[in-house]
Amino acid sequence: MITYSQAEFLLDHYHSIIARAKNAGIELQKLTAYKLQNERGNLIEELSLRAYDLAKVIVQSNKLSDVTAWVALNYDKISLIMYRDAERKIMDEVHVYGNIAEKVKNALRGLKAVELKVVEMYYFDGLTYKEIAAKVNYTVRHVKRIRQEAVEKIQRLIDLDEREIDYLVKIGQEGTR
Repeated sequence: MITYSQAEFLLDHYHSIIARAKNAGIELQKLTAYKLQNERGNLIEELSLRAYDLAKVIVQSNKLSDVTAWVALNYDKISLIMYRDAERKIMDEVHVYGNIAEKVKNALRGLKAVELKVVEMYYFDGLTYKEIAAKVNYTVRHVKRIRQEAVEKIQRLIDLDEREIDYLVKIGQEGTR
């Protein structure tokens, strides 16, 4: 279970985490394509088909879960080719940021409709309590309570491993620069 402040951080940075995973997926695809042009071998040729599949997943479905699943499925083969630290870092970013985003998405599914609406308006749309209260026809105090209960529920629903927490710390440090 994560802390309350970590749950809030995840909600505050949810769209950024998704963007990081997608960008890393695109970078991984470009890197793989470059390797395919400059290196040969059976493993490279097999991976070329897999890289083509990744490009289709990113462009056609645009579903982060598909990109993350592709990397997880092909991780061992890709890591044999992506032998430099920078290359492995990109693979890890796709995998870790993708996992974090999926965990948040799944936790959001566990909220009641009104909780989800309040969370989306507060964290994703940047509305104030007063603006949210007017839209959902509740008092500001009630909206605050709904948001707090929703964050507590998300806190209970999300479990991050040490590596995922390290990546969140990195996002926080980048944001304070």
